Amino acid sequence: MNMDAKELAALEEDLRRDLEAIGRVRQLMAAKSSAKAADDRQRTSLPSLFPLRPDPVETDLDEDSAPGSIRGTVETTINADPNVRWTTQKMLVHLQQTGFPLRAKKPIYSIGQAMQKLADAKKIRLVRKGAGNQPNIYKGLEQNQGGATTMEVTQSA
Repeated sequence: MNMDAKELAALEEDLRRDLEAIGRVRQLMAAKSSAKAADDRQRTSLPSLFPLRPDPVETDLDEDSAPGSIRGTVETTINADPNVRWTTQKMLVHLQQTGFPLRAKKPIYSIGQAMQKLADAKKIRLVRKGAGNQPNIYKGLEQNQGGATTMEVTQSA
């Protein structure tokens, strides 16, 4: 019976340590959730440099190419000079330098998707399809003397 008492005392001690560990984990989770809530409150209280969605009354642009959206910003940046070659990494550096708010954990993927959708929509040109460690290269649409892009000229002809 003495052995049973020792085993019970050891089990009781293990349970006490487990309960203490659970208490520490709960405190840690509560501290993290309150810090995250404070972060979210600060993030929403800061004024945005670029509106996420423009008021539909103010502009006739579609939502994807709005100036404050990532896709709209990428489109205007690339089309500003059609001779400049752009990669997703080069665009990421440019957006960071200009202070564009990138909220994604890995914004390089968001930029890559935006550039791909713009190329699919014929708003920018895919000059070279990348493979392996070679990235895709994009350029802006070339402007003719009349101000129309080459895509607009070929469609109207």
